[in-house]
Amino acid sequence: GSTVGSVVSLNIEPCDTKPCTLYKGENATIEIGFNTKKQFNDAEVYVHGIIAHVPVPFPLHDSDVCHFVQPSCPLNPANNPYTYKFELPILTTYPSIRLVIRWEFKDKENEDIICADFPAQISSRPDRLGNRPTLVPMMKLIPAKRIN
Repeated sequence: GSTVGSVVSLNIEPCDTKPCTLYKGENATIEIGFNTKKQFNDAEVYVHGIIAHVPVPFPLHDSDVCHFVQPSCPLNPANNPYTYKFELPILTTYPSIRLVIRWEFKDKENEDIICADFPAQISSRPDRLGNRPTLVPMMKLIPAKRIN
């Protein structure tokens, strides 16, 4: 854990189940409330999916903390608490898997500012009836009766 910052809240939307189910082809909103004990002019986000205790990098389209934080950068203890809010696209190419998602903020010297872990399940969304999509079987062809 970091001694430079602390997570005060973590909110994932949508999250109707434990662990949170993140649906492929949709967005999840990650909101982290945090405090810092020292000033940072900028910070980077590093996200990993931890699968079987192995951290797998999870690249983001924009890893600059300052683009998604209120109040705005620089991060300064006088302005605590901060709220970071990010829309995370759950790509259809992701595997359906249970994992732990690790969200870290680091400064240019690679010093940890905060680290937040949360369990998640990546899944395809069931159809409206709650069933997985299935192939519809073709109708059997019934031979016509021969008319004499």
